[in-house]
Amino acid sequence: MAETPTADDSNERTNDEQAVSRRAAIKAAFGGAAAAAVWTAPRIEGLSVAPDYAAAASCSGGSISQITKNSNNCSVGSTECWGNNCCGTWNFGPSNVGGKFTLNGAISGSVNDDNGIVNLTVNGFTNSANQACTVNVAGNCNNGGSFRFRNGGGTFNFTSNGTQQATPDCQGGGGYYQDDPDGQLRINMTCVCN
Repeated sequence: MAETPTADDSNERTNDEQAVSRRAAIKAAFGGAAAAAVWTAPRIEGLSVAPDYAAAASCSGGSISQITKNSNNCSVGSTECWGNNCCGTWNFGPSNVGGKFTLNGAISGSVNDDNGIVNLTVNGFTNSANQACTVNVAGNCNNGGSFRFRNGGGTFNFTSNGTQQATPDCQGGGGYYQDDPDGQLRINMTCVCN
């Protein structure tokens, strides 16, 4: 025989229904909060900022064509001059490397009187940490004498705009009533962008 529900049974059912309703509400609340937490925390990956020195890639290095200067004989006496017009100044440049760096200069003095000078001026630097130029001065002496530099050597490194000086000389040769040795200077420049 079937039981007849009592008032206590209906209260139990109501409590069970309320418990299920509370449980469903808590699940829904936690599920929505978890979904909201995932949605509100986006991640961005793969971004980078290029360092300042990356701009140096727009710089192109290279070399100039060799500058060659033969000495001149002064019409007064037998003095040979690195420069022009009885040891005047011979200017050269601008020589251009990669559309960026320039080399200008002046050569003066006599071949073997310990006063030859080559002024070398390099311009075009914008970032000395990533750019460099090297200027090489070389030479030879004819009719006696040996080529040398009075001060230092013939390699000049530039990492900023500026001027440096070479001091070429043909040591020995020539003499009283003898022709001085003649000489030749050769100037090269190479620039790089790191």
